Amino acid sequence: MQLSVTGSWRLSAGGSQACELALFVRDTARLPTPASEVPALLGDVPDLADMLPAATRQEAADHWPQWWQQLLDFEVQDRLARREDTRAQGLISQRQAVFDPPQFQALVDRPALRTAAQAAFDRFCEWESGRRPPHPSGRPEALLGWSVMKRVAEDVAFDRQVRLDAVQARVVVLPVHGLWWRTQAPGVVLCSPGAASDAATSQALLRQAFDSHVAGMQ
Repeated sequence: MQLSVTGSWRLSAGGSQACELALFVRDTARLPTPASEVPALLGDVPDLADMLPAATRQEAADHWPQWWQQLLDFEVQDRLARREDTRAQGLISQRQAVFDPPQFQALVDRPALRTAAQAAFDRFCEWESGRRPPHPSGRPEALLGWSVMKRVAEDVAFDRQVRLDAVQARVVVLPVHGLWWRTQAPGVVLCSPGAASDAATSQALLRQAFDSHVAGMQ
């Protein structure tokens, strides 16, 4: 997770390997999950659906949304630990409780989903190592633009009448299609690279990220 700081406002921006893997399992196994959840992954994603019987795919699809929510909950928890400036003791064990490749013991109670994750993991590692970073610099926050982040943070501080050190946020950039973004929790926004790099969309999501954090603290 890269960290951008100026004065006393703060924005962290980066990806999430756990969330990317869950999306990779969904897309490669062609799990019939709600299309409105998150768009499809960018890039050349293999079709591994034939590796799983139809019944296994359906059962995996039934459990995928629960796993996805657990991974997102961990992302929010990680965000809260950073905001409180603690070492977050036990964070590693908490991560392993929802994401522990390559064996995926965390999914032992969801065997079909565990089978799908195990079948996709090696190909995920290949896909992850071969895909291009969202920005030539390799830093996700560069997509958003320093001047844009600074202006939006200062605008939120002014509008909310708070000190700049109250203006904080986290943006998780997921490699998916479109100008997609959503607020996951106060101060935490998920978005696509396209949304982060689009001028109007990036300002909207940054405003929501900073503002929701401040509102949650008041």
